[in-house]
Amino acid sequence: MKPLLSFLIESIFTFNLLIVCTCLMTSLAGWLAEKFRIKTAFSSQLKTNYILLLAAFIVPLLMTALPEAEMFEVSPKIWVTPVNITHVVTKTAVQLTQKEAPSFSWFSTISSLQLALAVGLFLGCAFYLTRLFQHWTKLRRFINTCDRWRDIGNIVLLLSNQKHSPFSFRVGRKKYIVLPHAMLANKSHTKLALAHEFQHHRQGDTSWSYVFGFLKALCFWNPAFRLLTKRTEDLQEFACDEALLGQQKFSAKAYGQCLLWTADFSRQSRQLVLGTTGLAGRHAKKSNHILTRRIQFMMSKNQPNDHKKHAWWLKAMGAITITVMSGLGIAANGAVGNVTLSMDDAQALVSSSSHLFPVTINESVLRQLNRYVGTTRGRKFVKESLARMGEHRNVVQSAISDYQLPLELMAVPVVESGYRNLPATPNKTHYGAGVWMFIKTTAQHYGLKVDDQIDERLNVELETDAAMRYLKSAHLQFRDWELALLAYNAGFSAVEKGIQQTGSTDAWELIRQGHDNDSDYLAKVIAIVLIMKNPHLVN
Repeated sequence: MKPLLSFLIESIFTFNLLIVCTCLMTSLAGWLAEKFRIKTAFSSQLKTNYILLLAAFIVPLLMTALPEAEMFEVSPKIWVTPVNITHVVTKTAVQLTQKEAPSFSWFSTISSLQLALAVGLFLGCAFYLTRLFQHWTKLRRFINTCDRWRDIGNIVLLLSNQKHSPFSFRVGRKKYIVLPHAMLANKSHTKLALAHEFQHHRQGDTSWSYVFGFLKALCFWNPAFRLLTKRTEDLQEFACDEALLGQQKFSAKAYGQCLLWTADFSRQSRQLVLGTTGLAGRHAKKSNHILTRRIQFMMSKNQPNDHKKHAWWLKAMGAITITVMSGLGIAANGAVGNVTLSMDDAQALVSSSSHLFPVTINESVLRQLNRYVGTTRGRKFVKESLARMGEHRNVVQSAISDYQLPLELMAVPVVESGYRNLPATPNKTHYGAGVWMFIKTTAQHYGLKVDDQIDERLNVELETDAAMRYLKSAHLQFRDWELALLAYNAGFSAVEKGIQQTGSTDAWELIRQGHDNDSDYLAKVIAIVLIMKNPHLVN
């Protein structure tokens, strides 16, 4: 399990990325709808915005909370061994992995960059959550300054001389509507304003105002969230206008006059408190544009019900947006704290330590190296493999010494199985088992008993001895460790055939021309060798 701090940082990072995606996709949908004159109900647009916002919040949690798929899975092989990742290392590295065995913690594997991000996010979140609490407290105090007019169900009607615009809000389970005393002089305006604010409660806008206030603490630095919030607030007002006009209880003219009177009168007030919705919008002094659009909508000949036939458009765009968000969520999972090594960095790693084993640095090796040490999930996998390797270290290291082979071969089980002593799949003829992932026929060829009663591939000591004999014989035949590893993965005959057809004894040339079982196998082993020599890379 990844550290809690990494989990939180990655979730917030992904959430903000998906907010940007949502903002871009809704803007695109709006542009396309306008271009092709696709009219959709404002209430449907509002619901779509709410659903997408929830999706943006839920997707990162799902991506990080669901069991992680193995980044380096065991893959079946026809010849000798399936490709996988495991790790053998020097005593220093073993001690490191034993101390940092995977566990649920706050700070393990946290980089300085992640810690700096965490501090910044914490301070920003604390500020905006405090601000939200202050607004909530301010609303509770404001209730005591109002005159209680009447109760309608669970909604309390209040009258105030402090506010010059009707607005609604909720505190806990109680819902409130506030009207200025001056509005009572005009019964038509009062009736319209009450109907409008009741509609805000029916739509759930007063609850969503708190949701947006809370999420702002996670997105305080994200301009896309501010744009999405403003767009949603506008849709809340349009949806209320649409619903009331659709009921045909009010004329468009009377509605427009009420809206103009309220907008003009409310300019004496400061913007409404966070957590509220109002007839003239929360930003009365900055609402000229939206006010003009609302009046134009009211006076247009299009009836709200005419827009329902295009509901398919919102469903299609919503589905596409959620699909894109899911893809981004998967891609972004583990992205925080990722680093990239350059070719010069890799060359420096080679020159910083001695090797009995040929260590080639090319683009393929660099790609695998960055796959292991350049991502959160890669480092996690390698560190877990190193921890498991500690359980078999004495057996493997002793066998390597007995057969006078390079110690770097301890990297092979990392790539093969992640040092997991895996049982065979039901099809034992073609799939490997054990730490070294021998297939049945190869295991039997090297003296291991594999039948329905016993599978000596799961005896790490016996399988390791067989692996040493296989590798030594491959090296004796090809006189090259890279070719020997290629033979371990693809089989002797595949390497021999490759040499005959290409006329080359360069393992990388054989790989380029397709004479391999896994084109990345050799690069993976070399990458692990470098990590074994430089254990700080996964720290």
